[in-house]
Order: sequence, then C-alpha cells, then structure tokens
Amino acid sequence: MPARTNRQGRAGNQSVFEMLFGDPWRKLLSLGIAVLLWHYLDSQVSLTEEIGLPLTVAHVAGDLDTTQGTRVFVRLDTQTYSVLGFVDPTSNERRGEILLELTGEKRILADLDDNPGFSVRVEPVQEQGELTASFTADDVRPMNPRFEGLVARMTPPRVVVRIGRNVDRQFAIDRSRIEFVPPGGQPNFAEQLVWEDARFEPTGVVKARGPVQDLERIGDRRLYRLVAEAPLVGATRFEAVLRALDLGPNLTLLPDSVQVKIPIRVTPRTFRLLEVPVVLQEPDNLKGKFQLRKDSADVEIEAFRTLEAVLSGLGPEDLRRWVRDNVTLVAALPRDAIESDAILSPRLLVKDYYERLDFRMTVPPTVHFDPKDP
Repeated sequence: MPARTNRQGRAGNQSVFEMLFGDPWRKLLSLGIAVLLWHYLDSQVSLTEEIGLPLTVAHVAGDLDTTQGTRVFVRLDTQTYSVLGFVDPTSNERRGEILLELTGEKRILADLDDNPGFSVRVEPVQEQGELTASFTADDVRPMNPRFEGLVARMTPPRVVVRIGRNVDRQFAIDRSRIEFVPPGGQPNFAEQLVWEDARFEPTGVVKARGPVQDLERIGDRRLYRLVAEAPLVGATRFEAVLRALDLGPNLTLLPDSVQVKIPIRVTPRTFRLLEVPVVLQEPDNLKGKFQLRKDSADVEIEAFRTLEAVLSGLGPEDLRRWVRDNVTLVAALPRDAIESDAILSPRLLVKDYYERLDFRMTVPPTVHFDPKDP
C-alpha cells in the first residue's frame, strides 16, 4: 500500500508538459493533433489572387465549350445580335480579356484550375444610336457554385460590349462560291462536271447571317468547301456534301451543309492493249494439271481520267512496254475442270489503277486451257 501511495503522489506532482511529452504515445498523439490543427488553420486563411481571363461570346441558351480552359463567357442572344468588340470605357481601348481579383479561403483558391470558368449575361440597350451593353465585377458569376463570392474586383472596373443587330443576306451557290478539293491524282476533275446543271438540296440559295458591316465584307468569297471522292467508272452523276467555310466570328451560313448532285461529262477513250500476259489461277486440287493454250491476249479497254491521260501520252512501243510491266490478265481455272475448256470472264489487273474506277474491258477476251500431258 505505501508504494502505491508514493506513485500516486508523484503523478499528482507532474507538470502538464511532462504529462504530454513524457510518454511516447502521448508524444505521437500531440504531434498528430498539432498537424491537423495547423492544416485546419492554414485552410481558413484568406488569400487574394489575380487571374487574367479571355472574353468569349456564347449564346444565351447554348452549351458552353469549356475545353479551351478557364475564361469569361459573355452570353447574349447570338441569333439576333453579334458582339463587335469589348471596350474599356475609361481608355476607350479594345479589350480581349479582363483581370479578376479573387479573394477567398486558401483551400478554395487552390482549386481554381478545376473551375470551368465564369459567365456574365448582357442585354443590349440603345444608346446614342448604338446597341451596347456593359458589365462589372458584380455581374460576373462562376459556373461552379463552389466558387461563388470569390470575385472582389475587376480590371477594368467596367467593360462596354459593342453590339450589332444581325440581318440575313441571300447568296446563290455556283462554282465560284465553292472551294473545290479534287480527288487525289485528278487535279482537273472539276472540269469534268457540268456545273450549270448542278442541283443543290435543300436549296441553291443560302443565307449568311451577321452584322451588316461583316456581310459587306463577304464580297465574292467562297462560302462552302467540297472534298471530292472519285466516282466509279461509268458514273453519270457526281454527288457530294458542301460544308460551310468559316467566314468569321460574327457570320453564320444557313444551312451549314448542302447536298449537291452534278452531271459528269464522261468522255472515255478506247485503247487496245496488245500481248497482255495471262496467268492461270489454279485451285489447290488442280495444281500443275492444266496449262494455257496461249500465254498472252489482246485486250480492249475504255480508260478514264488519269489512266486515259497516261495511255494517251504513250507511243506504240512505249505502250507495249507499259503493258508488259503493268498489266496482267488473270484467268481462274474452275475447280471441276477435267478437260480442255475456255474461261470467259478473266480479270484484268492494272498496277496502281482499279477496274470500274479507272478502266473497264469492253469485251473480255476468252482464255483457253488444256490438260497437261501425263
């Protein structure tokens, strides 16, 4: 009993410091509490940060494109109005961005990189014969409510938005209004199309919408782009989709795509290819059992576009060499062949060119084959 009384007496005489740090476990507990307290107090500290953000026009009811980084979206009815520019009324200088001073808890400001941006809605008013709107820091709202109340100040303190009313102007589509990208290897393809007979769907008269001063600058500019793909050989009509070109930030082309159908001016040229090498294509069950009666054949073809141009530039001897190096007639042996017979529909292969797209045989030659002597 006396020993127990002595220990209690010593404990009662310990200081607070000895009670907290005299025991290892208490040391760790004290350290953990201190770290948590420091983080809590540090997160409550208010900081001020300034960020420069570009001004981007957006439709009042449309989805915002937040993929380009944090910015200030100035929202208005872009169907009816266009923004002609942003102006600092103090200096009368045009502005493409503003400086926002943000004040708030350190932990919230640290997450600003995740903020999709800010927005401000403006309503045009008529002032001194011009449509304008304006906004201040009080009008700028974060798109994420978590960042609400951070905007303390804006530089410049006020921004004037110069606005133009949109009007529509009609344009007829013709060859001069189309940026034409021809198929590969056919730079003169557009000349093969009968443009005067082109049909446009849903319409051949389109509208450009925007402020009058921007519409005036269209002039004779092209409105649509056409990336052409070569039609099949023998096709009499070319079909494609016209895609609206970017005419500028305040101009919209309606509709933004147009289907076009254009007759093709087809003028194939006939060539006779002499002594085209013939290859017998044998199935596995008849390998080595048959042979060709002749190892070459004359073939008549109609050539189109690029191939027609190539063959037209060759003399008789050059054409023979070209045929020998680039053309093969493939005759497929029937799997049930048992005696001499004929293959009526051999395939013509031309290096770098395609049947039905660049050429076609007028009358396929008949290829004869015979059994080999035992």
